[in-house]
Amino acid sequence: MAGKARAGVSRIPFPALLPWQTFAAATQERGSQPSLGMVKLPFLLMSLRVARGVFNPEKERFHFYVSFKPTLDPTEDERGVESSFHVEVAVSVSETGELADLAFALPESCRGRRCLDYISRTHSASVVEGRVFVTVPGLNGDSVFEADGLLELDGAGKIIGVEIT
Repeated sequence: MAGKARAGVSRIPFPALLPWQTFAAATQERGSQPSLGMVKLPFLLMSLRVARGVFNPEKERFHFYVSFKPTLDPTEDERGVESSFHVEVAVSVSETGELADLAFALPESCRGRRCLDYISRTHSASVVEGRVFVTVPGLNGDSVFEADGLLELDGAGKIIGVEIT
């Protein structure tokens, strides 16, 4: 039965070399190192930028801004915000009041690929089932608080940051 094709099923010949092997062979012919099938993408992971405001004695809290957009200065007043959504944010802070972790649920309208463009390229952020989890590298949280947040989007509909009060 081996070697016989079943009725209605066409046999496609398997190539002797896979595409990445063909590429590796071609680069070896030119005298360069084989790439082992790895392709470099023009996609870079971005860093998280966090700004901490002054301590508010009435609320007994700090004001934070977390920027996901690489060119956005989180300390500026004008950030190019076109729309915003209120979210509840779980915040973990260190002994010194530095932001260590945060998590929030995404509004239904902000769960698309376009909205999550900057977040998905941030190396310390992940999205799981409509929730965003962010860790600040090098910091450990000692206390967890619930805070109000304002999720900000730019004119292209991408989440650029979250303001935590």
